[in-house]
Amino acid sequence: MSLSIKNHTIMLSLLILSLTQGCALKTAPSAPIVLGEKIEVDYRCTLADGSLAADTFESDDDEAEISNIYRKMAHEEYGPVVMDAGIKAECTECEKNTRHFTLILEELIQQELEGRHFGEEIDLTLSTEELLMDEKEGTISIKRNQFRPKIKPVQKDRIVSYLGREPEVAEVIRFENEKLQPVKVLEVYPASVTVELLTDEHTVMESPFGPATFSEDEKGFHLTINPQIGHLVRSGGLIGRVISFDDSSILLDYRHPFGYEQLQCYVWIRGPFQEEK
Repeated sequence: MSLSIKNHTIMLSLLILSLTQGCALKTAPSAPIVLGEKIEVDYRCTLADGSLAADTFESDDDEAEISNIYRKMAHEEYGPVVMDAGIKAECTECEKNTRHFTLILEELIQQELEGRHFGEEIDLTLSTEELLMDEKEGTISIKRNQFRPKIKPVQKDRIVSYLGREPEVAEVIRFENEKLQPVKVLEVYPASVTVELLTDEHTVMESPFGPATFSEDEKGFHLTINPQIGHLVRSGGLIGRVISFDDSSILLDYRHPFGYEQLQCYVWIRGPFQEEK
């Protein structure tokens, strides 16, 4: 064998060796997630209009339109949730009228996790059947005409968080969110602040059930709510939908976990649940 051929053979052998070693160093994909395995998951779900309905990430209100059914959690409550891959809750077929939005949402997500891999990101469209409630149990009528007092207490930490400092008596606070009325600080206590709601020609009264027209007297505001059919409302853990209204009342339907909506969900499978020792 000539020297050039021998050198070529050696170089080729070294190249093959380096390639096989490189392949061996690559991280092998994780084994598929098995039924019942406890894993940590983050998710973010929106309604059809793109507004945020639920998430485990801490959302910035300036970056996402927030739906009426979104529940903003305390900072320490955000973070991955632990799910049992592929498992249905024992109460899937019983007492559905007591099963709340978040419980049903997370159950549907965890049923999609078996056979997936850690680090995987999934896009899901989730929908549910009606709860086991008849029309009498599942629909509620509320008054369309309501009263809102001018003077009320609010949690002091909310004001401090917004201002970045202690509030001062007699100062007027105008919020960046135009849906929030400006307030005048009347009294400051260790845990609360007494404020007076203010109005001007641009004031629009909002309620959980829709915008409202109003009249004002020295005690407060007399509101007439103007809901839209299909408007969603969150009452505790239940989601209601405006189905009709007349001059005196608004009828809400709570018979569907997602308010008869589909949810578009981004799901991130973080990794196996590591129990603290």
